[in-house]
Amino acid sequence: MDQVCGYHEIVQKLTPRGVLVYSHVGAFHRADDMAQQLGESLAAKHRRTTVISTMQQAVEWVNHASSDDVGLILDLESILTRNEEEGELSRLRPALQRANESGASVLVTSGRPPLSFPSLVGSSLFADATHVRLPPLTDPRAGEWILRRSPVSDSSLANLIRHANGSRRLLDDFLQIELAGALSGNEKVKAARKAEYSLACDVFAELGQELASELSFWVHDCEIFDPNESDLSRFTDTRALKGAGVLRVSADGKVDLLPFHNKVIWSDALALTLDSQFDPSEDWVALIQEFYSFERRLRYDLRVHFEENVGSDWATKVLASRASSILELARFDGHPRATSIEHLRSPLDWLTLGVLLELAESVAGPKPGLFLGCGGEEWHRIGSELTSVRNRLAHMRQLRMGDAGVMKRKLHILDMRRKNNSGGPP
Repeated sequence: MDQVCGYHEIVQKLTPRGVLVYSHVGAFHRADDMAQQLGESLAAKHRRTTVISTMQQAVEWVNHASSDDVGLILDLESILTRNEEEGELSRLRPALQRANESGASVLVTSGRPPLSFPSLVGSSLFADATHVRLPPLTDPRAGEWILRRSPVSDSSLANLIRHANGSRRLLDDFLQIELAGALSGNEKVKAARKAEYSLACDVFAELGQELASELSFWVHDCEIFDPNESDLSRFTDTRALKGAGVLRVSADGKVDLLPFHNKVIWSDALALTLDSQFDPSEDWVALIQEFYSFERRLRYDLRVHFEENVGSDWATKVLASRASSILELARFDGHPRATSIEHLRSPLDWLTLGVLLELAESVAGPKPGLFLGCGGEEWHRIGSELTSVRNRLAHMRQLRMGDAGVMKRKLHILDMRRKNNSGGPP
């Protein structure tokens, strides 16, 4: 369970000797002087801090760390090498354990949520650590944050606090804009909107495609900003959304997605972030592989069924109503001489997943009929669920929340039933 803290409370967690503390500190919560603030607070408690910015530096620091030391890894993803994160995290964990055994404490923060890092066999530094979640700054603390940087009028202070929504970065950005004497009032408003939009883009980029897409489902598709938290938590990592600052839950349990005065800025930034994602997510790639295997197996099982129950001329009988469309596609895709579907090695290859599932439903028939262990009604339900996801993949759209996990499980169940109810290949 995350413990809700601010910078000062993080220092309290680091005060005991030999502890490992982790915090998801996204762009919403980060400030340029975070290391300085932590260092000053820990120095007051007679602790020596070292900011660790490379893997090599982490190893060297561990070798001489003592109970007076606190290591600060304030941007975990920046010290890891892309495509080598799993191996480097595996090596980093025992190093941090040695530091803790010597009495040194370590703070690890990341802009990305912890679930976005590779899952390791056994345990990991995320499992070892005490998790601390930064909340938005309260109004009194936001006021202190501003005034320790620069004096401002009471009206400016109230305005800055109101529009920053507890974000440390926005407080800093808005304060700089407020102190820019050369800007007119309208220019300050425009600059503030630009700064907030830039922050929003950074927040959603750090969340990653899956979480951003899940959030988009509620905000853009459903236009719901206050879902029930239990409904929301069924589909998404609400801790990550809270840590990123884009989900808040009031004392009475009310959920607020994009809890900002100008939701349009954040909604537009979320849309742009998703539209600008050009590389497929790991779930997207894995699901493509699952669907490929499933469709190929379904075609095989349908063919075996038709050959055994209809005969060698099954194609002309079963696919008679679809023969012309199959031939048209086949001729267009490299079979110009085909004049009959009998000339095609595998006529089922020219049918969409939706049509294949319709055939499976018709083969199973009404209950108690079965095909690969499923009745007709169940095949109809499977078709409704799979086809929409398959279309999103085929047209290179973002997956919706739960698509990957739910579809993988369903495809796995179907595969197990197929093995138990057919003579197909393993």
